[in-house]
Amino acid sequence: MGCALSAPFAERDGEDDLRVRGGRRRRRDDDAAISNATPTTPLRVKLCLLGASNAGKTCVSARFVRGVFLKDAKATVGAAFASHGVTLEDGARVKFEIWDTAGQERYQSLAPLYYRGATAAMVVFDVTDRESFERARYWVGELERHADANVVVALVGNKMDLTRGDGDDDDEPAVEREVSEEEGKALCEQYAMCGYVETSAKADVGVREAFELVARSVAEKNSAAEAAAAAAVAAAAAPTTVPGDSRSRRRR
Repeated sequence: MGCALSAPFAERDGEDDLRVRGGRRRRRDDDAAISNATPTTPLRVKLCLLGASNAGKTCVSARFVRGVFLKDAKATVGAAFASHGVTLEDGARVKFEIWDTAGQERYQSLAPLYYRGATAAMVVFDVTDRESFERARYWVGELERHADANVVVALVGNKMDLTRGDGDDDDEPAVEREVSEEEGKALCEQYAMCGYVETSAKADVGVREAFELVARSVAEKNSAAEAAAAAAVAAAAAPTTVPGDSRSRRRR
């Protein structure tokens, strides 16, 4: 089932959010993929959702942002924006700026507009659809070739509810999964992603955990980068003694 944003979904948290269609976008501070957190402001993270059409990307986003399941939504056209934050166990706050891209192949050329400069990406596939898994493999490869070298990527196997027979029809039998958990983990390890999470946007399983996984990984990278920068500044400011320098010798 394809999922797209309803109008209220694009306006969250008082942000100057704007729904995007056909690759056109207008939003202040869009080039700021990430900003350092302070005691009063969260770490802002630009995250791009990628994957095949009908993988449930927008349903995953809607579940995370609004806590709802979009049962009869239409396929996303171009891309759509939403924002939502999480607070991690250590008290760190992360504010996601989520770009949900269209999965149809005719919009494929627009995706780089959103994942270039992104701090993180979430590649989503349907565990009951082998073709969507192959599309996930394609998008992971595209990120490795064209995205920022430090981008944090998570792999998400969605629609786990279908494998338990929790479809729209109460009498609907379970659908056989076409992609095993082992295959998802193997792809994750192959591309050194931050993790693999199996989810159900409908049953509200694993969705928040997937975003928290990305948030922790980004926060850790950000902290490591800040520590390295501070060490470099300290090293540059430290006095140096050159062997044989008369100024370092005690006068007699």
